[in-house]
Amino acid sequence: MIYIQQFFIIIFICFLGLACARERPTQSEFSLKERKVFGKPGVTDRTEIEWILRLLAESIIDENLEPVLIHINEEEGIWVDLKAHWTKKQFREEWNEKNGYFQTYFFSTELLRKQKSNTTSLSVKDILLKSEGFSLDFYFESKEECEVDIIFNSSSPLEGDLSNPVFRKIGNRWYLYRLL
Repeated sequence: MIYIQQFFIIIFICFLGLACARERPTQSEFSLKERKVFGKPGVTDRTEIEWILRLLAESIIDENLEPVLIHINEEEGIWVDLKAHWTKKQFREEWNEKNGYFQTYFFSTELLRKQKSNTTSLSVKDILLKSEGFSLDFYFESKEECEVDIIFNSSSPLEGDLSNPVFRKIGNRWYLYRLL
């Protein structure tokens, strides 16, 4: 009987490992490197946050934020910029809008320039593509909150156009709490 239980536990762990492996994004065209860490993170905290940040950047470049949804906490919601807090449901609805917030500010430089009547504005996607990758400084405010400062490899003045993403740990998982 004990062997049967152990067998099923091993099978369960194998299936769980396969399922988690499928959720991992492919290697990005740009690099992410850790520079400095301030505060006292747990053993895997930086790795998990970096993985979510890479997924976010790749999702923005792919213009598909669906993979990011599982990293937004249902109760906490998300700050999409410094002034707007949305529920997970609002986030999902808005990124599907044809000329909505994400299409304008995150994906389409052309729409953004029309919106702002400014010929130099760039979408978050184009800023990420011009960054040539970035380095990360982790600021652990506590064991449950971390702000990440993004430093572009290209030494571009555009890095100031992005907000520092913030992550919150709820239970044993890190969630995206504020977008780029």
